[in-house]
Amino acid sequence: MRYAILSDVHANLEALTAVLDRARQERVDAVVTLGDLVGFNASPNECLDVLRHAGARSVAGNHDVVACGRAAPRGFSPRARQAIEWTAARLRADHRAYLDALPLVDVVDDVCGICHGSWRSPFERVRGPIEAAAVLHDFAAGHPGQRLCFFGHTHRAVAYHQAGGVLRTLGAGEVSLDEPGRYLVNPGSVGQPRDGDPRAAFAVFDAAAATVRFHRVRYDRRVAADRRAAAGLPRSEHRRRGLRRLVASAIGRWRPW
Repeated sequence: MRYAILSDVHANLEALTAVLDRARQERVDAVVTLGDLVGFNASPNECLDVLRHAGARSVAGNHDVVACGRAAPRGFSPRARQAIEWTAARLRADHRAYLDALPLVDVVDDVCGICHGSWRSPFERVRGPIEAAAVLHDFAAGHPGQRLCFFGHTHRAVAYHQAGGVLRTLGAGEVSLDEPGRYLVNPGSVGQPRDGDPRAAFAVFDAAAATVRFHRVRYDRRVAADRRAAAGLPRSEHRRRGLRRLVASAIGRWRPW
């Protein structure tokens, strides 16, 4: 089986469509999403229509549980709160019920675990090896036979491998799962990347080959931005931060001599 692993779609229809088009080219057998299907962008109902039609297997993210009323917007920035309130007011009843029924964690085909923020909560964030080790510990406690867990929430692609009490961060590109131990993998964000690369991110997990390959896909960002503007939604604060990081990095590399 080949799985398209998507996370943090955030109601970005243009990015989602581009990613699913690429996933079909990669000949995936199933689509798996790691939560935050809605929030920030202006196409929540359209994205949920597409994902449900595709038969995507999903868990709920923090934006999803807030949008459907399962939780309060704990830790949300003013812009995120504004967007999720806009989303909650416009979700169709069937989509609200769908989000409300999503599990917080799941195991797909007895092959891999999936969660949004951590195995404990969709609001928790894996920022580095310490949090990654905690997620793998919680995952292993409930599913000792599983070696692979996917997570999202940070909007940054990364992979961790833990064996013999040692946890290391793996490089991008393709990750081979052939070593003993457990793996924790974030495919990055479809709808709102936060790593300075504006292209939509996702991963393909090939269970037979025991590999995870990271992908980036261009999409029409102007159309998505125009949808946000027409809806009265704010520009992404993370986009501005990403631009500032890119400028600072370029200045740091430049030398006048």
